[in-house]
Amino acid sequence: MRAHVGDSDVQGIRSGSFAVQLMSHTTDEAGNLISKNARFDANPDVPHVQQWGPHWNLETRINKQTAEIGPLKDPHTQINPNRRPSVRTEEKEEMTLQVRLWDATGEMEIKGTRAALSRLAALFRGASGRLELDRNPRPHPYDASLGEIEFEETSGLVVAFASDDSECLEVRGGRESLDVLAANLQTFAVEAGFNSHLHIEYLPDIGYVSEESDPLVVALADDGFGES
Repeated sequence: MRAHVGDSDVQGIRSGSFAVQLMSHTTDEAGNLISKNARFDANPDVPHVQQWGPHWNLETRINKQTAEIGPLKDPHTQINPNRRPSVRTEEKEEMTLQVRLWDATGEMEIKGTRAALSRLAALFRGASGRLELDRNPRPHPYDASLGEIEFEETSGLVVAFASDDSECLEVRGGRESLDVLAANLQTFAVEAGFNSHLHIEYLPDIGYVSEESDPLVVALADDGFGES
């Protein structure tokens, strides 16, 4: 973990999935803000750990955007390299975009094909909108499968939360923060591998997700044409 974040101005914080992580921030010669965080996701109660198995996250953000290509891409190293994410057959055949909710922390998994995640990124570039979701009749290891995403441009940092009736993922935020969210989703949709996932949650000094936001995990779904 130290090898990734370095030794200067390192912070230790807890992630939305109860992992302890280290963070550092530097500025490169071109003036870009380089933010790195390293964490070990191993809590067996956390749904995305149940699906992916224990794994290292070594994330790098350049001006708040997550690196998904090149040498700075997060390898998401699984402790068991032979394990593949658990994906049910019916999800491969039918699911285009779904959101599942874990009640314990409010963590939500946004899972979709590359095309569906690109449409979601496009939604966040507008002023407001709504997307219907595919419901998963068996959301385990999560507790509920939501019915829609509702979005509105407001002000400030991005806040994502489930409605009180667990029917809707609601997303709010100012234009600058929403543009970063959209860019991260779009890059993930185009560049990420099937064995990867993207964390969208509050981190100190990252500057686009609010501390009030529930943690999100973004994953790719198989679209029937091979690898997602």
